[in-house]
Amino acid sequence: MRKYLLTAALGLSALLAGCDPEGNNQPKDTTSPHVVSVSPTPGSKGVRADTPIRFTFSEPMDRAATEAAYASQRSGITPQEVTFEWSNNDQTLTITPKKALEYAVGDDLNTPRSEYDFALTQGARDQSGNTLPESFVSNFRTALKYIKRQVSQAKLDGSVRFSDQDTVILQGNSVAVGDIANDIAQMGFYTFGVNELPENAEVLAATFRVYQGASFGQPFEGGAKVHLEHVTYGEELDASDRDLLPKADLGVISSSSTQGLRSKDVTDAYREAAQNGENFGLVQFRLVRNPLVIADGGIDAVIFSTGEDPQNPAVLEVTALID
Repeated sequence: MRKYLLTAALGLSALLAGCDPEGNNQPKDTTSPHVVSVSPTPGSKGVRADTPIRFTFSEPMDRAATEAAYASQRSGITPQEVTFEWSNNDQTLTITPKKALEYAVGDDLNTPRSEYDFALTQGARDQSGNTLPESFVSNFRTALKYIKRQVSQAKLDGSVRFSDQDTVILQGNSVAVGDIANDIAQMGFYTFGVNELPENAEVLAATFRVYQGASFGQPFEGGAKVHLEHVTYGEELDASDRDLLPKADLGVISSSSTQGLRSKDVTDAYREAAQNGENFGLVQFRLVRNPLVIADGGIDAVIFSTGEDPQNPAVLEVTALID
């Protein structure tokens, strides 16, 4: 009888060992976890510099073991240069670089991109101790920071000189802005194309650069300033362009007679022209002094280069991300 009771007790103990306190069966987990997805996807191109690496697993993972299994020798994403964050019941691991990733920089679309590779070794395991069946290896490359410089279009550059009696169009390697004898006002106009980039380009910045040369008279007397305006005058420069309402006043580009390079951020104007697809694929600008004339009867003007200037042409420099 005692032998029977002992055998029954041992059987009951074995049965209870396979049950939880509520009586539900809990067989031991022996299934290896696997990577359901990773972002960026393997072989991705054009990845942005602020993009994290994100793993999604088939089941909750052991945080410490999985973080220790992350490996990369690529500067910027080594284990010491990233932070780890878990979510989704420990099934998602986000690995964020502490500093922005690098972009290759160049004015050639074939410039080699910066490449990144990383791995998750078999040391990564789930919360039951099961490891990955094999190491997971992946790679991606970041976008190219492409710098495109284009000179202004000679056939649409020039000055519009006007008075109450007459309007004259002047073209060449420079424009005069201000007023000439008898207080006749003069403005400068510039045109650039906006179809110079690949379709998938993400414009980061656009800068208008022009060289300011000699001054005549007192073009900045009384606090006068030369402004850069975003305008639209189409495929021909004519007399009516003097009266155009600007799409935007982009601010002061010069307030002194000091010769040298002048520049102005025109990113919003460039993006607007590129996105709208209007105005024949052109973005256009006007240099205007405020006030238009300094009423002294003499010449009060400053010279700026155009795209035809052989040494210091007017240029539009666009920086964009290209996949």
